[in-house]
Amino acid sequence: MPNPLRDGLRRCQTLGEAALRDDGCARLWAKQRDRFLGLDKPSGGSTSEPAVSQSLHEAR
Repeated sequence: MPNPLRDGLRRCQTLGEAALRDDGCARLWAKQRDRFLGLDKPSGGSTSEPAVSQSLHEAR
């Protein structure tokens, strides 16, 4: 069964340093990061920090 996220991440891996300038790789990394952190929400283009991180910034 094909896994588009995994396939895309592998493509970015093969790009090497060029992946840093690839918008598709940036989107895939953000999606993978959100899955890892348990933030599987529909992406609405928001790059807000999780509440825990925000509270840490406020405490400083």
